[in-house]
Amino acid sequence: MTHTQTDTAHRLAEAGQGNTAEAAALVAALEAEAGAIGAAMEMLEGIKAGAEEALASLATRLLPVEAALMALEDVA
Repeated sequence: MTHTQTDTAHRLAEAGQGNTAEAAALVAALEAEAGAIGAAMEMLEGIKAGAEEALASLATRLLPVEAALMALEDVA
């Protein structure tokens, strides 16, 4: 999809009339693009959630390691 398609859709809507075949084709193209964008957003939300879980897990693992290092600073 290009900005030209969205511009054309707005132009047709503002005119309130026009080539119905052109409008139907634009509706189909824009709906397909909206679906693809929505699917990509859902995929990225899943990746984001997985990354947040991984970061939380790593932070939990890091705390005792840092505590042990601080304890050894007094000995070393």
